Amino acid sequence: DEKDVAVKNLRHILEAIEKRSGVHANVQEFLGGGPPYEDFFTPSKVFTSSNYDQTSQLDQWESQQPLGYQSIVQLEVQEADYHLSVYKVKVALEQTLSSVNSSEQPSGTAQVKEVSNIGDGCLIIALWSESRVIVTWDGRKHVGINLTTNDEDFSFTSEFVKTFIKQIPSLKKLLIDEYPRGYGNVVSFLKDLEDEDYREPVWAR
Repeated sequence: DEKDVAVKNLRHILEAIEKRSGVHANVQEFLGGGPPYEDFFTPSKVFTSSNYDQTSQLDQWESQQPLGYQSIVQLEVQEADYHLSVYKVKVALEQTLSSVNSSEQPSGTAQVKEVSNIGDGCLIIALWSESRVIVTWDGRKHVGINLTTNDEDFSFTSEFVKTFIKQIPSLKKLLIDEYPRGYGNVVSFLKDLEDEDYREPVWAR
């Protein structure tokens, strides 16, 4: 089997080392490989969450204070003959900020700062009272959007990304990562912490 082959190969390697160096090799312990499969395995003990002290985890859960929402979006040009530029990326951002502007998210008032003297692409930062966004372009096909809002405004983030892609239709969304931001070792969104059906996590009951 595979284990026997591995041992045989190891022996050949050790023999080659001894011949070339004159140093005797001694294997003290051989570890590795997966456990053998058992068709009808019955564990001697079964552990559930109640068998473990959940105190520190519950303290951490209750200490979370989400204050914002961050999304990191990865976009890439799909057309081989389409070429991005600093100008195109900046105009797309400015038009997006203007289009999604509202009283709740006054993105039209954003202060925009462009940094294009680093590498082949650019970095553009836009700040306004409720949010901030960082747009990066690698000088080739990739555009990244890092958008943070002061509350969990999921609909605004979705509309922002859709509107940005409308400005450059050759772009396609490949990936989006979403994170709560705050303090108290926050790892959960506010909507989950305030869920009336799950005021206390299942594992803490």
